[in-house]
Amino acid sequence: MLNNLFVYGTLCPGERNHYLLADVQGDWYPATLQAVRTDRGWGSAKGYPGIELSDNPDDIVHGWLLKAKDLTTTIPQLDEFEGAGYQRVIVEIRYQLSPIMQN
Repeated sequence: MLNNLFVYGTLCPGERNHYLLADVQGDWYPATLQAVRTDRGWGSAKGYPGIELSDNPDDIVHGWLLKAKDLTTTIPQLDEFEGAGYQRVIVEIRYQLSPIMQN
């Protein structure tokens, strides 16, 4: 079952496309991912940077972790929204132990 999602851009709380996750029941935690923002990829031409995982521990992307009861219906909707050039992968993140927001 899918129940965790890291977001770093317009899907974050308070950002333009957060409405896609606003009704999901769960808790939001500030989080980081060992990666770099990149201007390569399908969204960069529209001002939406992608990220690439990194081996360098100094490379950090800040975002949010959504810990939800169940994201199995939400994830396919997000994948469709992101488009064919988007690739979701399983990653290890670090996050604050207390949620900042709750839905």
